[in-house]
Amino acid sequence: MIEIFDARVNTTYDTKTGLYTTQAVIADVIIQATITTTLPTWRERGSASQAEQAKWDGYLEQLKGFQAEHAKDTFVRLDQYRSSLLGLRGTGSGNTRESAMQMAANQINAKYSEAKNTLFQNYNADGKRRDANGGHTIRPY
Repeated sequence: MIEIFDARVNTTYDTKTGLYTTQAVIADVIIQATITTTLPTWRERGSASQAEQAKWDGYLEQLKGFQAEHAKDTFVRLDQYRSSLLGLRGTGSGNTRESAMQMAANQINAKYSEAKNTLFQNYNADGKRRDANGGHTIRPY
């Protein structure tokens, strides 16, 4: 998974207090993800009867459908994850511009880590829920 962030950062300096203040916000996020599904193959398929081949083909179709549902779950969760990142804000202040910016970045990073943890927790819960609700109803060959 690749994440590309567009952040808006504004830093001001207060001459009365001598402090820099930085406000940062995540304005946009692009998430790129590739899902690869590797299906089993049956090397001796050609020497099997048509009935056995049809049974195998039916199994593969069920498996493809099942895996497609996992992929669908993944993309739904990635969309939710992206939405949770949009608008994340961080504010920092300090005696230097760099310290103010670092404080703002640290706040955003903490929120980012929380959002990513939520993504993985939800994704894993989806798989468990699918399994618990008869998700694995594929009839083995």
